[in-house]
Amino acid sequence: MRSKWMAAVLGAMLSGVVAMQARATSQPAAPPQLCVNNHCSSGSTANGPIKWNPGHYMASNGVIYPGKTLANFEAEMQDIGTFDNVVGYRVFITWGALEPAKGRYDFSVLDAMLALLKTRFNKPKHLVVALLPASFGGQLGNNDGKVVPVYLQQDSAYGPSPTPGMYGWWGASSHGVSSSAYSAALWRPAVMNRFIALLQAMGAHYNSDPNFEAVMFQEDSGPPGAATPKGAPQAPDYSSAAMVAQYEAMMTAATAAFPNTSFVMENTWGTNSVPDTENLEVWMVKNRIAPGSADTIGQSVFDKYGFNGLFLNFGMQTYVGAGVAGSNYTGGDLRLQAHAMMDVEADDLAGAYFGRWGGPFSALDVINALNQTYQASHAFWTRLIGTEPVRGGGTVNSEAPGARWSNLGPVINAHPLLHTDYPPNYPK
Repeated sequence: MRSKWMAAVLGAMLSGVVAMQARATSQPAAPPQLCVNNHCSSGSTANGPIKWNPGHYMASNGVIYPGKTLANFEAEMQDIGTFDNVVGYRVFITWGALEPAKGRYDFSVLDAMLALLKTRFNKPKHLVVALLPASFGGQLGNNDGKVVPVYLQQDSAYGPSPTPGMYGWWGASSHGVSSSAYSAALWRPAVMNRFIALLQAMGAHYNSDPNFEAVMFQEDSGPPGAATPKGAPQAPDYSSAAMVAQYEAMMTAATAAFPNTSFVMENTWGTNSVPDTENLEVWMVKNRIAPGSADTIGQSVFDKYGFNGLFLNFGMQTYVGAGVAGSNYTGGDLRLQAHAMMDVEADDLAGAYFGRWGGPFSALDVINALNQTYQASHAFWTRLIGTEPVRGGGTVNSEAPGARWSNLGPVINAHPLLHTDYPPNYPK
């Protein structure tokens, strides 16, 4: 599973389950003026239909960091090959790569990817971009803009960090130095305003491009959602309520900036509050945000265990209408209103991570789950070449050769997704 921080926050979330009234799921009227963190625009979420190109996508196994170019990704993109039913490509890119200086944006790598996707294949392909305001691991060094823009780190207006003389982020530290995963402090309006400015710039650049399919916010279970990456002390100004308010501000701004483009939120284990996670999922569907998740497991698990259990995160339990055990969820089955857009990752297809539930899962088992339980419109399949190590020892080639793209691609190309109709919660 991509989230390295889930174990650190899960206990706190499970102990914090309390009843909370879920919001209604009806589609709201678009506001005449949209204001987010005291910034207003005339944007609307009802400017006509959303671009809709559902189906299987290849997902990059890399990340666009500052200094990366198309050349770093072209070989894997070529592996889409002649798979006409693989309709596009999903890539991660960091905030630092997109905004090298305050208000100066660099979309050159994404532009080059779009140009390749439009021209290189039998059928033009579509691009989905996953934004990373947090690291998957590593440490934050001095003048390190790899993930969090340097200008945030240098300005006290963005609030304290755990490291003296640095600002705008939070994470584990030791002796005044970043020691593990870290995140932009998005629960602070000043920091979120800058992330919103990035979304607005991206929307102006890409919303009108028919091959730019969707923007995704990387999973909220660790940083920045819980603000406790790798067991670090929680930021003193963090609260679940503050984080949820800023997530809703971000997604409201995103739909205004991308009035004809899908926005996907991976609301998984949440913000240290089970009811807040459930209510956020309901709010998302009400406001035409596509539910997403970092892992997809096989239908065999659901057939044996049902919906509840740690294999299905809190957001997804809400999406399928179950709610988290012990909560008073009343939001209903959200699959009647929205379609999920799901990641299928290395740990789902290879290794021991889901071993207690019968994993790793075959491609067909996952496709059955996408069609039967998740009712997904889009699936983003990690491209593996076979030499990658897997949990428990060995490599993809030795332990799960079916997960290697040369074997996986033909299977997903031959087995389409079934829930590809335009979602009821999207504007007509």
